[in-house]
Amino acid sequence: GDHEIFEEDFDIISQIIVLLKPFKKAQKMLEGEKYVTSSTVMCAVRYIRIALEDSLTRDDDVNRIMAETMKSDFESRWGKSDTVAFDDGVTRAGGTRQVGIHPVLLIATFLDPRWKLLPFIDERSKVKIRAVVLELMIKLSGSKDVSAANQPTAPVDDSNEEDEVEEDEVEEDEVEE
Repeated sequence: GDHEIFEEDFDIISQIIVLLKPFKKAQKMLEGEKYVTSSTVMCAVRYIRIALEDSLTRDDDVNRIMAETMKSDFESRWGKSDTVAFDDGVTRAGGTRQVGIHPVLLIATFLDPRWKLLPFIDERSKVKIRAVVLELMIKLSGSKDVSAANQPTAPVDDSNEEDEVEEDEVEEDEVEE
């Protein structure tokens, strides 16, 4: 009948699955509930960009044609460069649609210890992000003096309450045995 699936159709579906697999992986990474995901947006975007570029070099026409279309749409949303540039503003296209990675997400990436070296961001942008974060820290501390932002606002308590709790738990465990 009209809805019969042939072996060639299964081949095409298999090729499409390969093309879409990086999107699934990026989605899974970004949908985490038990960890911060905003700082990984830049990495997910880069991962998808690389996967689409790799798909452009494949031998099968279906995958390559789909990858060309998807890459064009992807670049209209996320920009054409593999290197991210930090800009204080948000670029808009097609009305209110944002283009590229929002500056707040780049700041979140900088604040995440896993990405604090800001891979994939040009050097000029790294300096700008650090300056913006320092400015925000100063603003939030209520001081206009940069050196004051580097000083603790309260005495540091050297005792570690978690260690004390763990010791209590160990003692309870020993009693139960």
